[in-house]
This record gives sequence, C-alpha cells and structure tokens, in this order.
Amino acid sequence: MLPDRRPFLKNWRLNLQQPLTGTAIYVRETNVKGQAVVLGNTFNVSPVWIDRLVRADVDLTKGQIRFYALRRKDPHNHLLLATHDYDTPTKRFRE
Repeated sequence: MLPDRRPFLKNWRLNLQQPLTGTAIYVRETNVKGQAVVLGNTFNVSPVWIDRLVRADVDLTKGQIRFYALRRKDPHNHLLLATHDYDTPTKRFRE
C-alpha cells in the first residue's frame, strides 16, 4: 500500500533555473576497501564496514553526503559512518 501524497500548493510553479534542493537517498554496497560509489564518485565510508550495505543521503541543500550503516539485525538503528562534502551541480536545465 502506497502512502498518501500531499497535493501541490495552488501557487506552485515549476522553476527549472532554481538551485537543486532536498535529499536523494541511495543504497549501495561498500567494496573491500570500505568505499562506496555514489553519483559516479568513490567515497571512503569505513575500513571496518566492508562488503556491506550503506544508505547514502545526498543533501543537495547543504552539499553533503552522509553514509549510514544498514544492518538486518538492527534495521531501525542506522549508525552514521562518514560525512563528505558534495558539490551540487549548478548546471541549469533548458526550458
């Protein structure tokens, strides 16, 4: 069952020229070096969290990526493993 969606505001207008905002969430597996690839870039996550799943929260507003440990034994507790700066693209869309 899908959650209810909030309606768009009545005065909302699409503006393809405004900077990107919000958060994009990715699930990735780290490699044998404890690194994860997100958006075409390789980030050091944790040397002890190898070949395991992580959640990568890409905060487009703050320009950060936060990596959290994902565990089956404790699915509600996501330990913060690493934080990296991220340069949000400034390329604008054409209308």
